[in-house]
Amino acid sequence: MSNKSSIIIQTIKALRLARGYSQEELADRLSVDLKTYSNWETGKVQMTIEKINRIASALNVDPREIWDDTKWVSKPYKLNDNIVSEESVQYLKPVNTDVEQLQNEIMILKEQNLALTRAYNELFEKKRELSKVTP
Repeated sequence: MSNKSSIIIQTIKALRLARGYSQEELADRLSVDLKTYSNWETGKVQMTIEKINRIASALNVDPREIWDDTKWVSKPYKLNDNIVSEESVQYLKPVNTDVEQLQNEIMILKEQNLALTRAYNELFEKKRELSKVTP
């Protein structure tokens, strides 16, 4: 799985969780079974533009929120080796530099969130270890 695919999948999962949906609830909104959706979100099945657009619609977000960084989209307009129509790419291109700046800020915030989550998990593990030692 490419780094961009991984970022897209992580973004979809984060958006799903932020909206309080389980995988099963989102699968129902997409009219697919849980296994199918789970395979999409875990990257077992290659993500396509059509799937991303369906998921964005079900999550009630602009597909660009899932794409996150459109600078990598360039001719021949490929995503995971799937050819993308030029019309789709026009929709995904940033309209101005403000969008690109916001996308960079979002990536920084995501990285900070990930670092905080890791730090929290480490503290939680240390607390659990200490509670085992202390009677």
